[in-house]
Amino acid sequence: MTLSKFFSRETGLKTLTDNSYKAINEGLYDADKYDYDSHSIISLKKTILTCSRVPIISEIKFASPSKGKILDQSKITPEELAIQMTKSGAAGISVLTQPYLFEGSINNLASVRKSVSVPLLMKDIIVSEVQIDAAKKIGADCILLIKTVFDKGFAEGSMEKFTDYATRKGLEVISEIHSDNEFKEILKNKKQLTSYAGFDVQEKQSGTSVKGKPRISKKGNKYLRKAMHLPATRARASSWPCS
Repeated sequence: MTLSKFFSRETGLKTLTDNSYKAINEGLYDADKYDYDSHSIISLKKTILTCSRVPIISEIKFASPSKGKILDQSKITPEELAIQMTKSGAAGISVLTQPYLFEGSINNLASVRKSVSVPLLMKDIIVSEVQIDAAKKIGADCILLIKTVFDKGFAEGSMEKFTDYATRKGLEVISEIHSDNEFKEILKNKKQLTSYAGFDVQEKQSGTSVKGKPRISKKGNKYLRKAMHLPATRARASSWPCS
């Protein structure tokens, strides 16, 4: 899944990752004072797939490199923003936690966690497991990993290692990608795509003796499945190969 881009040039990316290391060294991801280690993860993926309307993930961001200051934190708090967003129907909330250039903080996400019960994405330039540890402690449900950060060698480990580390903590992972090639690399397992669309075959079975006819699970994104239904039906009627 691709979210809004943090950067447009490699030089910008290097600055952002350097800022992450700077914040880590300054202790800005020290999250021992927060008590959300036992927080039961609210699945962003499940929320999106089961949403009865178009799911919107809104974002709390007080500044950006391109626009400068967006909101004045002295006039409105992250908690107030989050409450307004959920009342307006947001399926989930992305919270910027990068302090430099974005005016984010882990405290912003922790305070939002106290205020709402929707899935929370910790949106940051993650380069270290220290940040993933912080995400778990402050009550995040999901983290963002930017593929280019790992491809350029700006992180302390591989994307696969960080993904595994996060999922073992119960966190979900969103991958930010910027090209078709990155998409192909990130989604090497075709079963992930068929499962997302709800086209994976599922057998109905009861006990050890009763086995029903395999059927499409229909657990995935109903909007994607609906959009693909007519082309698939037409292709089948015309005997066109589906590849």
